[in-house]
Amino acid sequence: MKGGKKVTERISVMLCCSASGEKLPPLVIGRSRKPRAFTKVKLDFKKAGFTWANNIKAWITKAVFTPWLKELNEKRLLLLLDNASGHKVDSLSHVKLVFLPPKQTSIIQPLDQGIIKTFQAHESAAKADHRRENRENFQNLEEYKRSLTVLHSIKWIVKAWSEVNSSTIRNCFRKAGAFHMVENM
Repeated sequence: MKGGKKVTERISVMLCCSASGEKLPPLVIGRSRKPRAFTKVKLDFKKAGFTWANNIKAWITKAVFTPWLKELNEKRLLLLLDNASGHKVDSLSHVKLVFLPPKQTSIIQPLDQGIIKTFQAHESAAKADHRRENRENFQNLEEYKRSLTVLHSIKWIVKAWSEVNSSTIRNCFRKAGAFHMVENM
């Protein structure tokens, strides 16, 4: 369809998990405070399996990260983080933030050791399944793409994250040497 406006919804996803394999719901960041797709289905955030935040660029910022982190302050935690500016927040009583050395994140960040890759593979599979299940409802790929909403993406994200198993997470922490780093602190 010529002259149609291209959909440019953007989201960022932050994943958080422990060395034991426990996963927190994904933090999904979009531009809209409350996307239309959420109101159409009367989304219950408490049961949805993800946390939603927003800002103009759909990035992790201090304003997004701080409230998310305060929710975790009930447990004693140690978080390994890269040096992204959005992660630079005031310390909390129960959460210790450890910043990985610059230019070392891809080597020693447990999520970069296979967790993100596994998540992305599951997300791609969920997208492909959805496309296959719905191909008869659309005349072409462009029509299909226009039908998608941010809620579709979030459903794929939640499904993919639920399929990353705890043994994969534990192995990635081990591969990154995270157990050794924590013992030396």
